[in-house]
Amino acid sequence: WCKDTQAATLSLLAASVYLPVGAAWGFADRLGFQPFDFSPTITLLTAVHFHYAGFVLPLMLGLALREFTCLLDKFIAWVTILGISLVAVGIMTTHFQLPSFIELVAATVMALSAMGVGMMHLNLAWRHRDRPAAWWWAFSGLALILGMSLAFCYGWRSVFVIEALTIPWMYAVHGTLNAIGFAIPGLLGWMRTE
Repeated sequence: WCKDTQAATLSLLAASVYLPVGAAWGFADRLGFQPFDFSPTITLLTAVHFHYAGFVLPLMLGLALREFTCLLDKFIAWVTILGISLVAVGIMTTHFQLPSFIELVAATVMALSAMGVGMMHLNLAWRHRDRPAAWWWAFSGLALILGMSLAFCYGWRSVFVIEALTIPWMYAVHGTLNAIGFAIPGLLGWMRTE
């Protein structure tokens, strides 16, 4: 494996930059303030999104990149970090009734790059000697891939309508897969090895 700490450092830095964004949206939600006239639900979900996609995802990506990184892994890191902001831009442009393809592209970039992070955790699970950590990472990687598959489909709703993919269903299923399926087991795996 060809190690490179630059992409790992960048991912960990992104996690620390995106966390205050999530906190600001959470604070706005608690104050009853809806920036840009978003609904209270979207304000809260933006806070949640930046805590999971903006903090936990690049954090776990940065930890994984310390274990191995090659050209594809560096690419996944850069696209994931960019994808987090792109999703915010895509949601904003849809909110202001700009062309829906912007959100489609943003969701596609984010979903595919996050699936790449899931694959990295499956790779770690396959080759790591600590079997309990490996099981946590395998579960985490699979949950992330499933959760981001739903995000991918939701992002393409302007092209292929799937009636079941509503906001309540997405935060129930996609959110649960990311929080309980990806974040908690993945972090437990990293805690075993740190």
